[in-house]
Amino acid sequence: MYRYLMRQPFAQAVTVSVVRSGGRNRTAVDARHYFMGRNSARGKSGISYSQWHFWRKAVSARDHLHPPFQVSTALLTTRSAAETSQAPESVNDVFERYSALLGAGNFRPESFIDFATSLCSAVYTGLSWLPWLHSDNRIIAFMQILMNDRNKDLLREPLYGHKHFQNIYDHIDRNVDHIPKQDCPSILLALLYSGLEKEDHLVIKLLGECYDAASMLNMHQLRDLTHVFQCLGGRDFALAEKIVCRMEEMLHPPTCEFQFEITDLCASNPVIAVYMSKGLLEKCVSAMLYKVQEKSPDLDVVTIGCCFRYARKMAFRVERENLTEIKVLGKAALDTFTNFEQFESYNIAEICHNAKRLGYYSGDVVEKMQKRSWELLRDEKSKVEIGDVTNLLFAFSRDLPSQEKKEIGQLLMKHLDDADVLTLSNIADNMLELGLNDPDLVALFQWKVMQNIDNISQYITRLVKVLRLLRERLEYDTVFNQQMCEILLKLLDRRQGYDPTFVVVVSQFVLPNVRTIVPAVLLECLLNVIPRCSLSLMLLVLNGMQKMKGPWSRSLHNQILEIRTRIQQNAGELIENAVHANQLAQLVKGLHIKSQNRDFLLLDRMMDHYPKLTKTMSRQDYLKTVHIFKRLSHPYYHPEVFEDLITFAKENYPRINFFGVLDLVDVLANAAYRPENFADFSAFAVQVLKDAMEEENYIGQITMANHLTVMQIFPDNALGHIFTFDYLEEVDGIIEDEPDRRTFLKNLMMQLNRSVILECPHLDVPWFHEQYCREKAHVSNRKEFQRNVLFVDDVQSALQEVLRGLKFLGHNVYSPYFHPIDFEIVLDAEGQPVPNSAMRLLNPEEFGYQRVAVMLIANQQLCANSHRRRGQYLRDRRHLEMLGYRVEEICRYDWNSMALSDWGAKVNFVRNKIFPRSKKSGAKEQEAPTIFTSESSAMHPYWR
Repeated sequence: MYRYLMRQPFAQAVTVSVVRSGGRNRTAVDARHYFMGRNSARGKSGISYSQWHFWRKAVSARDHLHPPFQVSTALLTTRSAAETSQAPESVNDVFERYSALLGAGNFRPESFIDFATSLCSAVYTGLSWLPWLHSDNRIIAFMQILMNDRNKDLLREPLYGHKHFQNIYDHIDRNVDHIPKQDCPSILLALLYSGLEKEDHLVIKLLGECYDAASMLNMHQLRDLTHVFQCLGGRDFALAEKIVCRMEEMLHPPTCEFQFEITDLCASNPVIAVYMSKGLLEKCVSAMLYKVQEKSPDLDVVTIGCCFRYARKMAFRVERENLTEIKVLGKAALDTFTNFEQFESYNIAEICHNAKRLGYYSGDVVEKMQKRSWELLRDEKSKVEIGDVTNLLFAFSRDLPSQEKKEIGQLLMKHLDDADVLTLSNIADNMLELGLNDPDLVALFQWKVMQNIDNISQYITRLVKVLRLLRERLEYDTVFNQQMCEILLKLLDRRQGYDPTFVVVVSQFVLPNVRTIVPAVLLECLLNVIPRCSLSLMLLVLNGMQKMKGPWSRSLHNQILEIRTRIQQNAGELIENAVHANQLAQLVKGLHIKSQNRDFLLLDRMMDHYPKLTKTMSRQDYLKTVHIFKRLSHPYYHPEVFEDLITFAKENYPRINFFGVLDLVDVLANAAYRPENFADFSAFAVQVLKDAMEEENYIGQITMANHLTVMQIFPDNALGHIFTFDYLEEVDGIIEDEPDRRTFLKNLMMQLNRSVILECPHLDVPWFHEQYCREKAHVSNRKEFQRNVLFVDDVQSALQEVLRGLKFLGHNVYSPYFHPIDFEIVLDAEGQPVPNSAMRLLNPEEFGYQRVAVMLIANQQLCANSHRRRGQYLRDRRHLEMLGYRVEEICRYDWNSMALSDWGAKVNFVRNKIFPRSKKSGAKEQEAPTIFTSESSAMHPYWR
């Protein structure tokens, strides 16, 4: 076949390049430049897909006949004695040596473990010529071989086909009963990694010995048994039970007796965690923490990686707070680490990848990691393979300079042809994270995916990563998208849609490419699997539908409606089956907060279910519920749930800490909710703020104080302290040092300053935000005013008709303390409007004039489930009344009601607002008496 391929014209040209370049990677680069040119990936010039694929077959055939064998210098997970003392043995050397021992009668059961580990090391040393193989980690390397469907030709056939295999195999089989029990897990694991079939007779016998030996294993041997469990599919519940029981026995003694390595617990615990009880998981975390503390602060590279990996892997099994100290110790050791030249590519990948996911990748460490990564990538003395490139890219982030991004893109172009399933999925993550959008690179990635799609589709996690990138780059190649859709639909039909995850992942890519009708096989599979889908899977389907482009035909519209109906039915069942507030919070987050098409009826249904779950809450239930109410775009007024949250907060403080109370006060203030026992809650909130004032969390203290003023709770001591010179100096330092918080903090301080001046005059706090507010008022896009143009224009027209001219009407103006006012009208002592021109020369209070503030009420000022005003709006209205304004509201819902359906009715409605027939009496809706406040007057001193 190789000779036939070489007779093709373009293949002959490539052969010349192979001979001259003398290297495999150079071949790929030369061929691309020879045939494709710079723009060929976009279809503008160069060879076709079929020619490129044909050329790859030629190079693959050449590599198969003459593999570029090189011994990897990477560290191996397990090293035999022979490996460390001399040049690495080949598989043949190992068989020859132990065959000689067998012939001499010296191959005893005690030596079986040496044979198995030596054989395993030789196998992976011999495979080091594969550029995609992570030979530094035996577990990952074995997984890669399985993912690429290379187990047969790389492991099984060389093993079973060796001339000495059968004799040694028979010898081990006859002597299984005489093998030391503790050696069995390590022997079995090494043989499985070497290519022994899972169904092999010897595997079954050794597994039986492992069952018997489980109760006497140490942590290192238990780690090997855990990996055996993983190799065999992770479904042997009896074996899992034995591993869990043995681990519980080992962790039962006092911590001073823990005799194991951190790496062993870190490698085994996450694999078996799903079978552990909550108590045992907490013991494991405590043991891990004890071992890390024992080594701190001088943690080595491997231990630092273990800290981050363990914390990330276990975060879904135990409360994250229990893992905090492990993460902190790992971060502290990394921050003080100096010998970054010790880091190899796999160390950098493990630490950076996990630290990013935990939110601990920041500061000087980022710069040092990136510097070390560039040293390894640019090192001309060592050969950089595709596995090294993908490992090192985890050190970089999106804010990388464009020139360095370009260099990374060139590196990927150079090595991408060597990628396998694992590295392709990692490259997809890296390209998304770094924002690599080069069309040539995307096109090359697409071709590589097409070549490996059968293998990628077998591993759903990898398929999700690859399709996530391809979805983000849908606009690059319409032809590829259609071809990919056809391939995915064929795979879906072949697998008959039994796996909900696979069906959903396929739908996420196919649906945005649908133009006329959803393919029948996809529609049928979706309708079948949606009732079995989790919340996360349903959200993926909704995400795919939201990216569909219109216009839709009637048939397509009916299909989408059918899918949405099925999702709604499943969502209803998930709501009814929720037994914890935390579960319901996840549903609200997924189905409403993150949804582009928000269904408020579905939100009402979820909120109706909440009171059943908030009577008995855990700390996690409370925190998640408060967080969800805080994240809603419009506050949801829910008195019953609010009271349950208040009760839990008072009973569980300080266990829920200051931020748990801060978020609750935020929710209550935003919804303008007055607790039933207001005085008791006020005392509690003031005490929490008082405790927090002893710390240096200035932003949290100011935020809490501002929310309390919205609720008309005024802690005089805290407010007075905030406006002292020393405190304001600290705030100024934060504003200077943290530009990303500057705007938020300045606006927060302005609101609090304004509230204290108007509602706590006895504190004698000066108004020092005049200049800030004037600068803000001149910004062209004033977001504080209404943006609903039609509603605003209609009201303005009605006001103009009532007042008989615009000269009496002020539009988008500010109060003396810069409260935004939609429309302002001044009436004289006889109730007649005063022209704006006259107001520039007169002081209205001296003549008994009255200012009328017309406030437009739209969605921004209302709660999600009622026409109740939001807390911040009510505070501003209260301030305007204190400044002497008469506030009149025009609600958008009243304006569009049937009662005001004609223009005359609207004008009369506005006239009655401006010129009321009788003086209104009674308190305003939702107003509450002030707590901890002092003197106030109808006319503020500003006007005097």
